[in-house]
Amino acid sequence: MKTPLLIGLLATSLAGNAMLYRTLARPSTAPGTLGGSPLATAAANSAAAAPSLPAWRALDVADPSLLPEHLRDAGLPPKMVAAITQARILDRFAERRREILGGMPPSYWSRDFSQTLYGGKAMRDLSREQRQALRAALGSDPDMALISDEARAARELSYGPLPSEKIDRIMDISSDYSDLRSAVTTEANGLLLAEDRAQLALLAEEERADLQALLTPEEYEEYQLRRSSSATQLRSQLQWVDVTESEFRALYRLQEAYNQAYNPLASSAGSATNAAERRAAEAALFAEARALLGEERGAEFERSRSVTYRQLVALVDRLELPRSTAAEVSALQAQVQQRTSAAQRNAALTPDQRREEIAAIVREAGDTLTQKLGTDGAAVYRQSGGAWLRALEQRTGMSGSATPGR
Repeated sequence: MKTPLLIGLLATSLAGNAMLYRTLARPSTAPGTLGGSPLATAAANSAAAAPSLPAWRALDVADPSLLPEHLRDAGLPPKMVAAITQARILDRFAERRREILGGMPPSYWSRDFSQTLYGGKAMRDLSREQRQALRAALGSDPDMALISDEARAARELSYGPLPSEKIDRIMDISSDYSDLRSAVTTEANGLLLAEDRAQLALLAEEERADLQALLTPEEYEEYQLRRSSSATQLRSQLQWVDVTESEFRALYRLQEAYNQAYNPLASSAGSATNAAERRAAEAALFAEARALLGEERGAEFERSRSVTYRQLVALVDRLELPRSTAAEVSALQAQVQQRTSAAQRNAALTPDQRREEIAAIVREAGDTLTQKLGTDGAAVYRQSGGAWLRALEQRTGMSGSATPGR
């Protein structure tokens, strides 16, 4: 799959490329010239030498793979050769593209709207065929002839320091397995059975094996550090924790080992035994992270594993409060839950006394939240991340709206 940057660059250039192709394909009023359009004039001015044959005749070839040689012979520069060749090849697939998209009604209300809009697998197959034709004409990685040095550097940053040929193969492998996974999830219709999970787990293993066969161990790790789900998950958790490159690599290895051992697609993922083992393994991961990062950053890393906590940090930032406020609210939740649990276990209390003690704890928590987040902030937190507080209110029969800032 192309990176978003490449997709944007190519999308914005296609209209201009097609216009240039049609201009060059039409004979000009003066033999040997490129016509009078601004694009054609620019192409003529940028040629290193006078063309050896009429440039428009260079386009008159049945096999597009021969087009680049003819255009180079006509004196056009490399980027122009690549742009015109791409426009010519895309024209060859235009009718099939229209058939795929035109045969689908524009039912925006349909559950298959995305399939309707983008053509689904048929369009992905066509795109793959187009790319193969471009490779045949321009060599490996034809898109690179059309982009800037900055975009080239961004591509290397995204995939790692890999040869272009290997990046192309990675993109093909990813596209193939994406189609296979899509077939499984579409058939499942949102309800993954054990056999569906097994299929998806097998596909993940096979994709990993294909990538490892293509890349050296060092290349594979560099690729995984940038593109794997473990690395993406880790970056999300480190959004508010500053780490060095060596610390990120160490944390990635811990995270990847954990994810491989406790794959959510595994058939045993939901078992009680597996859940207990997973909690123990997660605690061990946190302990190693604290040893690596120190107590303060390690604690923040552990808190950031929670989506609710990340939402809380976003709220604190939105309210322009100190970042430490998020940790204080998180600590308040832990304290309230410990105190209410102690009240529940206190056999000396009657049911009414127990309910009143928990209600007092909840009211105190609401007041503290209002002090830390403000009235509006406390109300937003209760709806977005305060499920624990709402649950306590329900148990005690309290009105949720009355809790913050009574």
